[in-house]
Amino acid sequence: MKPGPIPKKNNVTELKTSGDNKPKFVAPECPSHLNGSSRKEWLRIIVLLEKYKLITDIDTAALALYCASYGRWQDAEKKIHEMKEKGGDGLIVKSPSGYPIQNPYLSIANRAMEDCYKYLQQFGLSPSARTRVTPGVNGDLFNEPGQKYFT
Repeated sequence: MKPGPIPKKNNVTELKTSGDNKPKFVAPECPSHLNGSSRKEWLRIIVLLEKYKLITDIDTAALALYCASYGRWQDAEKKIHEMKEKGGDGLIVKSPSGYPIQNPYLSIANRAMEDCYKYLQQFGLSPSARTRVTPGVNGDLFNEPGQKYFT
């Protein structure tokens, strides 16, 4: 995949880097609708995103979408594994008419993996995406006494 263009400074970048109304680099609360694998992934990834200042208080929806896709992928993979344990290969199942068809959980898992990958790009969590995402700086660098170093 060809890397994308270098991001240009725009109003979102300005919002992140100037003024008192910029988003705060803090972990948002985990939405109550996430459970199971989705909630576990939220709790795992939020620590890393906060550590590297890749998450703000306005990123709840994007992170929830990623975690929901991750949970869906994990759940589908578990179902495929259960089918393998019952004697099949997990990839092919028999239709009601008796013909072999692709396991529906395989399609769910594949789609959820694609979705996860897209959301990971938004947070700079792949090697190529890291080259295009700039971690935030904590707001106190732009206040006195740090201001003199940035003017």
